[in-house]
Amino acid sequence: TVIFALEYMGKEDLELAYERFEEECKNSQQDQLVDLLRCVQKIYTHPLSGTSTGMTPDMDVKQLIASQARKLEQKVMWRGISFLPSDWDKVLEIAAAAAEAMKQRYNVLMLPHHTQMIALLMFGFRVCGAGASGVGFRELPKTLLARVGTGEGKSLIIGMLAAFVAMKGMRSHVINDDRLLAQRDFAVNAKMFEALGIIASNSPTSLKDDECLIVYCTGDDVEGTCLDSLTEGEAELYEESLRETVLIVDEVDGMVFDKGVVSSKLFEDRDFSEMVNEWVSQLTVSNQITREWDDWRSLGEGSKVLQSETEAAWKEVGQKVEGHDYTRRGGELYMMDTRTNKIAEHAWSLWLEILRSQKTDRHGFIHYKYVKAILCRLQCFMSYSCIFGLTGSLGQTAEKAYLAEHYEAVTFNVPFFLDTCRADGGGPQGKRAPTQIGQMEPLPNLEEQDKAVIALAAARCADVPVLVISREPEDVGALAREFEAELDRVYGEELSDADGEEEEDEEAAKGSGGQGARRVIQLLHNPRRPREFVAMVGLATEPVRSRSAGGPDGKRQRWPITVTTAEGGRGHDYRVTDPAIDEKGGLLLILTWVPSSEREWIQFLGRTGRQDHSGQYAVLLSYEDEEVEAASHIRQPEESFVQAMLRRSDEETAKMLQAFNHEIAKGRVMHKLTSRYWTLHQQEATTKKQDWEWKLLCEGYLEEPDKDAIQRRFDEIIPPGVRLVVDADQVNYAGEWKDRVFLTPQVMSHPGDTGCLDSEATTTPPVTPVAPNSAMSMGGAEPTTPRHVLIPEDYAFEIRKIKFFGMTRRVLCAPEDLGASPFLALCNVLLLRKQISVPPTAMWISSRDLMEKVMNLLVDLHTGAWVDDDPRCAELQHSVDGAMEALPSLKFGLELDCRFSGPADFKKRRELTVFEALEVTLLHGWVVSPLDKEAFSVVSPHSYNELRVRLVELEDVKRRFDGGDTSNQGMDADQLQRLMHDIQVIEDVPVIRDFLDRAATQLTYEGIIQLHEAMGDREVAVFFRNHVYGTLVRHKDELCLLCTEPSADSEIVWERLGAADSTTAYLDGDFRPAHPDGAAEMPIRKQESSGATGQRGLRLEAPCEQGQARPGGLVFGEARCRRCGITNKFPTVGRQAPILRCGACGEEVQVDQ
Repeated sequence: TVIFALEYMGKEDLELAYERFEEECKNSQQDQLVDLLRCVQKIYTHPLSGTSTGMTPDMDVKQLIASQARKLEQKVMWRGISFLPSDWDKVLEIAAAAAEAMKQRYNVLMLPHHTQMIALLMFGFRVCGAGASGVGFRELPKTLLARVGTGEGKSLIIGMLAAFVAMKGMRSHVINDDRLLAQRDFAVNAKMFEALGIIASNSPTSLKDDECLIVYCTGDDVEGTCLDSLTEGEAELYEESLRETVLIVDEVDGMVFDKGVVSSKLFEDRDFSEMVNEWVSQLTVSNQITREWDDWRSLGEGSKVLQSETEAAWKEVGQKVEGHDYTRRGGELYMMDTRTNKIAEHAWSLWLEILRSQKTDRHGFIHYKYVKAILCRLQCFMSYSCIFGLTGSLGQTAEKAYLAEHYEAVTFNVPFFLDTCRADGGGPQGKRAPTQIGQMEPLPNLEEQDKAVIALAAARCADVPVLVISREPEDVGALAREFEAELDRVYGEELSDADGEEEEDEEAAKGSGGQGARRVIQLLHNPRRPREFVAMVGLATEPVRSRSAGGPDGKRQRWPITVTTAEGGRGHDYRVTDPAIDEKGGLLLILTWVPSSEREWIQFLGRTGRQDHSGQYAVLLSYEDEEVEAASHIRQPEESFVQAMLRRSDEETAKMLQAFNHEIAKGRVMHKLTSRYWTLHQQEATTKKQDWEWKLLCEGYLEEPDKDAIQRRFDEIIPPGVRLVVDADQVNYAGEWKDRVFLTPQVMSHPGDTGCLDSEATTTPPVTPVAPNSAMSMGGAEPTTPRHVLIPEDYAFEIRKIKFFGMTRRVLCAPEDLGASPFLALCNVLLLRKQISVPPTAMWISSRDLMEKVMNLLVDLHTGAWVDDDPRCAELQHSVDGAMEALPSLKFGLELDCRFSGPADFKKRRELTVFEALEVTLLHGWVVSPLDKEAFSVVSPHSYNELRVRLVELEDVKRRFDGGDTSNQGMDADQLQRLMHDIQVIEDVPVIRDFLDRAATQLTYEGIIQLHEAMGDREVAVFFRNHVYGTLVRHKDELCLLCTEPSADSEIVWERLGAADSTTAYLDGDFRPAHPDGAAEMPIRKQESSGATGQRGLRLEAPCEQGQARPGGLVFGEARCRRCGITNKFPTVGRQAPILRCGACGEEVQVDQ
């Protein structure tokens, strides 16, 4: 490919390229495409390099492009979309990065072709209009599809387009129906993305990662993620995020046509599985189910339905044909897609499960699954901002009409590269089409067909590589054996020194040490070993490694015969590098069947005659093939059998797509109802009966006459009056206390306090004593009597929607009467990182539900993180267990003891394991500067509590000095050591007091500096200051705290964090000053020693008298327990107080109204 591009780079003609593009755009009969092309001509006016002559790998690519490319002086407009000079600069930067990546890979300097640049700019214009609407914008195509010939650099166009989308601040999902090809293309473009500083991935888990701007995956991955959002009750939120994302499709057929209208998600039911296993056991023994199951409990007829389904599946097992309905790969059985003859890797059916239990090593439990979620593919894909597709074929008339109607698609052809090059005589170079050879008419029967295929392949493999595409996977092995026998007859058996040395397929897949390929290669995809397939493709055009005596004429087999199915007939590059192959006509492709679509036919032919290579193919059919026999009745004069079969296929496709039109409406309503059902199901608001009826609807909705009938049936299952998202406790979530609650005490500790828990406490509901925040307070005396501050175990957070780096996020507001807690800050970090989510339509969420989400995340993060024989297993397990135990206490506060040496330094305590286990950074800004040498030497080794001990020790030192001789004469070692300690205390205390006075806000300039160093751009963390926990983010050179006031202005999202003597300002979701015009602006104020952070915090510094307001607006009342005498403190909220229990002994505490 590289040699081909280098050879013709100097022959490209930009003017000729535009002429060919204009012809293709006019042929599409789309005036908007002609207008678009003329706009591109105003931008790309000059080649990026004049000629390949003189271009060497040591040249600076950026400098070369800068010297050749013309600058864009002003914006160019197309249908209301502006393509700016800065956009052209981005395109040039991408082209340079692509060339640099190519140089690193092949050590040659090769710039993108004219066809690639023009296609990129046509798509790029539409990218600039992504999300554009309203006055001034003419109607824009939602979908833009281009035919790009095989071997024409389609993967590079897609990579550059994805990079342009990312540089415009949006995300792109690049999908290929073949995972191997998706991973290959990502690997090819990864260096370019890295050079541009773009975060990209080929992991499906990155589809929901907003920081990952480019994701290469399959259509199944996109559908699976969308299905997950439906079943998690987050469909609206996920589809909203897709409106800021572009979908780029490599080959549209797998996405649009071959898979149908809907996708479904299967769920296993253990109870059903046990029944099915029992019944299958009975059928295996006696071929019948010998007893009825009548213990279904709440489902009534469910038992009979499931039993009938099992009996039907048992009968199907005997009717299924290996090679047509299913196939064996790598010791496992897979279902076949009978339309495309490919493995349906993730397909499930009960008959297949039964068959697997009989015919594989997995003689185990049969897992019964059934559909409980329906996804409308069209709705999923159309949720994206726009769709771009590059494909080897756009299909026939019916398929183009379907795309235009349902995907709002505009299509055009990208000219072949050689059609834009000048030959030596000055005329267009032109691309050669493969030549058809051999038998033109079908053969009488299958036996004659096999003979013709074997004879032709065996004769030609002496000169060129041969690729045979068979219909059925099981025919591959049979043909391979016949080829081996024929090769022995024609060329003689392999010599003895090769006997016993043939490698297994796996070894052949790894290569053969440069010795060449096997005589016959069986090319079948094994889902368990995907890389083996790619390696085998590479060997298909390598000389054979075996030696034989040779035929009567002295000829020997030089090239392998590769036998494959449709899996090897598309997307893979059978690279021809030996000029002798071109002299003999090129790689020979032998087809034993004609696929059901022209798209697939073009893909098959694209395996030979790639770029400027010669190509040849033979079509050997049989009249015994039903498709051939049907085509013989409709074949017109001057029409070949292939043309007749493709025309018939187009007619059948038109009927199929017409049926799709009826299915789309039903699929859309099921998509909506799936979201509704799962929102209720996640809240445990559906019964077993409703779950079963929903299952039946998912399986039989296509049999309903129309979408209204589907809606009526669903309303019968789940009446419309059932409320979604918020349950009957919504009024409590809004701030009302429940009638009766058990409250966990927050213990105000002091020396000698044990929490005042007596032996009788064990008879009451368990309570958890939690250390207070008061030990971190800057002033006030310690309480003289133990007290308990009572906070509800379950309270509600208001949900707020914000913008976060261009993406929509839902975050939590601090409860008005409880303030910000470490749990709130932690949850907001996880929400911003999209590690947890809240229902998209909910206004409130309970702390109980949030706690469950965070605990589930803890489990998910560490599931599989260790292995049994890992010596660190026990330690890691202990750490996670500790985090699970400590997590609930974060709802009520957390006593932290800052160390002054760095922003991440705290005294160790159990609760910190929560942040470590969740990989959330916990920071403070109370840091002493190394430049302040005296303070640094005294303060940095200690924590705040250790400094307070020093201050307390001063009084003892004074008393000792006032009461006796301080002479060191006659002192023993211990006395002398104490004297030295006292002197050190006297020297340290002034320094300590001076530092604490200067850093009373608990935020220093050194802290600001080190916070910047500790956080990367866009990183979020929990920030601790003055007993308040906030959510901190770094945006470029600014540190910002999330505003969680429930009454905050809707435009205000962030508060800029500054040092003590700086001003603070409020910012919107884009980190711009909120209300720049001054309207309704919140006052910009000095930061006070209270550590204002734009949040309402719970500060427990000094004890308050009854009814006295706490900082943050929280008012406490007191009630003395008649049983144990403990004074309990509880928050009063101006509403009817609940019935409380003593935090120490559990006795009911009467609260005066």
